[in-house]
Amino acid sequence: MGEANHDVYVNPKQVMYILGAFIFGGLLLVSFIHAGFYAEHYSTSFLWQFRGTILGAAVIFFALTVFLNRQSDEK
Repeated sequence: MGEANHDVYVNPKQVMYILGAFIFGGLLLVSFIHAGFYAEHYSTSFLWQFRGTILGAAVIFFALTVFLNRQSDEK
């Protein structure tokens, strides 16, 4: 009647990179879109602190992802 179900392999390395880019890119994009709100209700320094925190977390996330992928390739 129909075709048989096939197993689909998803590369976890690519999933981690795409997930990180989606999350951190989205947070950074929101900080640029709603910059007027942050500057008006808080301060410009709060906005830059928010962006710095996002970039710092992204660097840590991608460094850990690269490190863990490199270790899994060695085994």
